[in-house]
Amino acid sequence: MRYNIYIKNSSFGACDGAVEISGNELIFYKKSQFVRAFFGAVGVAIASGKEALRFSVGNIQSYAVTDKTFSRLLEIKLNDGNYVCFKLKSDVESEIMPLLENSAAHR
Repeated sequence: MRYNIYIKNSSFGACDGAVEISGNELIFYKKSQFVRAFFGAVGVAIASGKEALRFSVGNIQSYAVTDKTFSRLLEIKLNDGNYVCFKLKSDVESEIMPLLENSAAHR
């Protein structure tokens, strides 16, 4: 399933984006700033974005959840040096956290 997210920091920059969870694979999409400028939040919500990062849970070196005042952040670091940090919404959390926890249990 694909979820719209805000990527706070990553090896490919900060941006509006999306994460798709497919089996044991996570795919991050970077959405165009052009779409944001001309169509606003509605444009970003319907835009599909360009694939920026794809990896399986086996490539995750570490992950951490940080509680902020009004949000939670999930930071994922990969074995190859790439990383992504994004705002963790409850719908994404309910699908991604069991996957990450299960992956960490197998190491």
